[in-house]
Amino acid sequence: MHKLTDHHIEALYKFTRNHYVAWYVVQIELVDHLANGIENQWIENPNLSFESALATEFKKFGIFGFSDVIEQKTKALNTFYRKEIWKYFKDFFRLPKIIATLFSIWGLFIIRDYLSLIKIGEMSPK
Repeated sequence: MHKLTDHHIEALYKFTRNHYVAWYVVQIELVDHLANGIENQWIENPNLSFESALATEFKKFGIFGFSDVIEQKTKALNTFYRKEIWKYFKDFFRLPKIIATLFSIWGLFIIRDYLSLIKIGEMSPK
């Protein structure tokens, strides 16, 4: 029975990068999946080459390859980050902070109006 070497693992990472898997977290998951599949194939057929086992394992992902996995991960991450942003938004706008925020905005408008009155006064003819 064969075991994957560090060279094989690095080849799997390169394989995933060559197939447009940019996120390292997704690469780790795919490399683990591919490595397990290749080792299972080697249990059944010890004479199988690494490249043949990799090609057989990659065919299991279908004609679109890793794109379905990337799409699922993208949707999951978008959902996760949308929830995180909403959580921070709700945490920020609690009662004392919302009053301070509204007061600050009101103060900025007062300052803006005051500065525009000063500027108009300087530019008007005497």
